[in-house]
Amino acid sequence: MTIALILSQLEVTGAEAYAVSLADYLIKRGHKVVIVSDTLTLKTSASYVKMDFNRRSFPNRLKHIYLLSKLIKEKDVDLLHAFSRASGWVSFFASRICGIPLITTVHGRQHLHLSRKIVKGFGDYVIAVCENIKAHLIEDLGVEKKKIEIIRNGYDLEEFKKYAEIKPEENLVSLIGRLSGPKGEVAYKIIKEVLLNFPGIKVNVIGGSPVPERFKNLSRTNLEISFLGFREDILHQIK
Repeated sequence: MTIALILSQLEVTGAEAYAVSLADYLIKRGHKVVIVSDTLTLKTSASYVKMDFNRRSFPNRLKHIYLLSKLIKEKDVDLLHAFSRASGWVSFFASRICGIPLITTVHGRQHLHLSRKIVKGFGDYVIAVCENIKAHLIEDLGVEKKKIEIIRNGYDLEEFKKYAEIKPEENLVSLIGRLSGPKGEVAYKIIKEVLLNFPGIKVNVIGGSPVPERFKNLSRTNLEISFLGFREDILHQIK
């Protein structure tokens, strides 16, 4: 089977890490995988096709639908799997044009635009990473319950065994993720409203480059905070 994983991102995200892990696992199972995205940073055995999904004007959306439909035919793609709102919207129409199924994985709460309710764009089946997201999709966006499955983010536990002998550093908190969008809002609140109350701890923020100005201002407080940017050795940083 040939599977296309569709992302829309301008920086490394958890969805990318999820998609890359899934791609490599599918390849080990004998499938062909192509990843289509604005950017791709993490290493993978899958092939990569660049497509600027974040240019979201209506003419660009039509262009993306055309280009993705063309890719589906050229690569003889059997299944689309989308991981974000922008990529899911384009994938929905491309899948219908080409007559192939679409699966969408939802990693977080969706913006409740009227257009999102009219054209849900989730495809034939939806994977929610937790119960709260499943409830959100049903109650706020009207997605049919029978079309949603909860599948939590997976981890290769063998990778963690490599770091079993690392001794944890006392009073260290690692905050991992991007600093933009809704996840950036959560990260900012965690630091400002929670961690600032514990001046004796050290905080490492991993990911989220470039660092927004408001986060830089937090580093001028009595909290010892370091912004490490994107790191490939992320497991080594969790100590």
